[in-house]
Amino acid sequence: MTRTLRIIRSRWGWLAICLIAGMLLSLTRGLDNWWDLLNYHIYNPWALLHHRENVDLFAAGIQGYFDPLLDIPYYLIAFVWFPNHPAIVAALTGLPFGLLLFVTLLLVRNVLAPLTASMNPVARWTITLITLVMAVSGVSTWSQAFTTTNEVMVSAIVLGALVLLIGAFAAGPHYRHLSVRRAFAVGCLLGLAAGLKLTATVYAPAGGLLLLATCRDRRSLILFSLTFFAGWMFAFAAVYGPWAIHLYRQTGNPFFPMFNNFFHSSLIIADSGRDIRFLPLTISEWLFAPFYWLNDHTQTVFPLLFRDVRFALVFVLGLPAAIAALVPWRKSLAPRSQALFAITFFWVFAYATWLNVFSMLRYAIVLEISASIIAVASLLYMARRFSRALPQYIQTSLVSGLIVATIWFARIPDLGHIPIEKHAFETDVPRLGNHSLVILASEPMGLLAPEIWQRAPETSFIGIPPCFARSQWCYASFYHYNLGVRMRQMIAKHRGPIYVAFYTDSIPSLSQLATFHIKIDLTSCQSVYNNRTPPIRLCAAHYSSSFKKSPIAALKFRLATNTVLRDPHFQLKHDWLKNPCSATQTLGQLTFTWRAPPSAKDVHIFLQPPPTYQRIPFTGGGLTGQAQTGKWVKATQIFLFVDRRGRELARSVISYRECSSEH
Repeated sequence: MTRTLRIIRSRWGWLAICLIAGMLLSLTRGLDNWWDLLNYHIYNPWALLHHRENVDLFAAGIQGYFDPLLDIPYYLIAFVWFPNHPAIVAALTGLPFGLLLFVTLLLVRNVLAPLTASMNPVARWTITLITLVMAVSGVSTWSQAFTTTNEVMVSAIVLGALVLLIGAFAAGPHYRHLSVRRAFAVGCLLGLAAGLKLTATVYAPAGGLLLLATCRDRRSLILFSLTFFAGWMFAFAAVYGPWAIHLYRQTGNPFFPMFNNFFHSSLIIADSGRDIRFLPLTISEWLFAPFYWLNDHTQTVFPLLFRDVRFALVFVLGLPAAIAALVPWRKSLAPRSQALFAITFFWVFAYATWLNVFSMLRYAIVLEISASIIAVASLLYMARRFSRALPQYIQTSLVSGLIVATIWFARIPDLGHIPIEKHAFETDVPRLGNHSLVILASEPMGLLAPEIWQRAPETSFIGIPPCFARSQWCYASFYHYNLGVRMRQMIAKHRGPIYVAFYTDSIPSLSQLATFHIKIDLTSCQSVYNNRTPPIRLCAAHYSSSFKKSPIAALKFRLATNTVLRDPHFQLKHDWLKNPCSATQTLGQLTFTWRAPPSAKDVHIFLQPPPTYQRIPFTGGGLTGQAQTGKWVKATQIFLFVDRRGRELARSVISYRECSSEH
């Protein structure tokens, strides 16, 4: 019995508890089913393991060139080993979150241990565990837990490096005696994380700077710098190197499609590929970005609406506490504040790097978890510094109140889950001809390729999404480059049957197919059932080098507005001035008429055009007003109506609706 208790209380025991907790929590959420999973998290590992690089082309879009290493385990579990046992799939999907729980627990203990050392065990463990709950329940962490984004796994590795660093500071006055072996391990962990997913590279500068802060002289500064860099490069090259070589052979760019302005692959336009949708636009947003996240009506650094206070707490509690820890300047940091100052130091530099490179909350799990720990540690430190006789129960109550208020205030969107049913992936594909070519004409649709391949192994796939229509971004960035050339050659040289697959719930005019001389036979269309996607239609098609008209002339569409009111007192009316019913994509002209409640003060309208959906000021007015666009309105554009405080009043999404049956 004593040995069992000793094992449970050990780190191995806590690791087992955290992994089991992750699996059980994952079962309550169901099966992951979001955009990227449907597009490339299954397709990419399947394509790698089945050597599809010279068979398919652009089947998962530009994401089809992302490193599939982290996706291989989920593909094998869900698609190969346990496709008929979705509960097992859901449970195993929770293992990365369990690992994240464990590493976060270690970090919480390292940071809070000096501040709670004088407390009784009950108070100390109470604060530790509720801080753990706060740390892993933020928007970035919880929305991506039990999904295949892979950010949770990568973040656990980065936090592991941070645990090693903070552990040195938490050791007390001898924290400067950091070993070379630990410096190498920190570099390896951060290099491993970056090699598994390039977005984790933003944490390397902050980790390196914090490591250098432990140096006691010039010799250790040079030694630790070289050791850290060697560890980072070794791990990064070992993990990402094979995929870099593979990409270079296929595209001429080891980071394709990123950094093509440097490597100049002839496949696509010479552009960095950087996603700038969520970068701050004003000085105020650059300086106080987390405070904009307190308003859940404003879309900022996340593709879905959210609300969270964790980052703002670092500004309100963490930075003042770190500054207070440095006063008086001539004395070294007190042992109780060393770990707090170290993690705040890391957070500030990592946050600044992340804000300048991405500003996308999906890539900020490490920052979010660190912010929660900093907030609690800062509250405890300030309470001790300015009121040393404060009873333990009051300190515990203050921390509990902060955590409850933070969790209650947060609004966390769901990226997408489906209930656990009979099969993890289920599809009903009609019989195809031998050596068929299937054109995937909607997005996300990469998942359909391995599902069709199971029934028809000789089938090849090519992706021609709507963005390949003339004047769209794929047409401008890919069509006239070697990628477009290869796509046209693949279609023209194909000698077997051709089919087109598209979603029927939001069908556009598919005019992008005309640019590739593809025409659909509407009399041959068949329905395809899939438990993961909207309804699919699979139609026979043919290629003609002289064909340049609309591929489905029998179907006609017009633009439509889908309005979502965020404020029930806001009134919005749409009037189309130009909106023809056509078989091809056309541009429309629209008039908005609105009436806002007095609390809005005035109304500002922003336009979010694809593919970046960056907010562009369009116009504005008073509580009542009217605005008219030019003849440039097209599908997928979003109009945002915002009040003076930045609160979203309504949004209008432009889409299609079929009009062939209208009189």
